[in-house]
Amino acid sequence: MESQLLREQKKIFRNLNGIRTMGNLPGAMVVVDVNREKNALFEARNLGIPTICLIDTDGDPDLADIPIPGNDDSMRSIDVIVRELCAAIAEGKAKRAQEAQERAEGGANEEEAASQGRRRSSRSQFRAEEDATAADTDSPAEPTAEAGVATETPGN
Repeated sequence: MESQLLREQKKIFRNLNGIRTMGNLPGAMVVVDVNREKNALFEARNLGIPTICLIDTDGDPDLADIPIPGNDDSMRSIDVIVRELCAAIAEGKAKRAQEAQERAEGGANEEEAASQGRRRSSRSQFRAEEDATAADTDSPAEPTAEAGVATETPGN
C-alpha cells in the first residue's frame, strides 16, 4: 500500500509540479488530443486562456478557440504542427523585440506609447471597436427624427 501511494505521489508531483510553481496564467495553451484533455480545456475556458488544438475527426472543434485539423495520433503530424507553432512564436517574439528596439531608437513620444497601451486579443479588440462605433452612432452631433426630436422642413 505504501509503495502504491508513493508511486501515485511521484506521478502527481511529476505531472502537476510545473503548475504549482507557475507565477501567472499562460498566454495560450496547445492541446494535441481534445478527447483526452477535456478537463484541461474546460479549465482553460473558465480561466479565459485561449486554446490551440490539434483535432482529429473524432474531436469536438467547439472546445478549441483555434482548431487545427490533423491527425492527433501520428507522431509525425504532431511534430510538424508543434514545430511550425514554435517557429511562428519565435518569429513573433523576434519581430516584437525588433519593433520595441526601433521604437526606443526612434524616440517615440509618450502619447504614442500611451495610445498603444495594453495589447488585446483579436476578439476583445473587435468588441472594443464595435462598442466605440456603437457609441458614436448613439450620440450624434445633431438631433434627428430617429432620436425622437421632431424636425420641420421649410414650406410645410
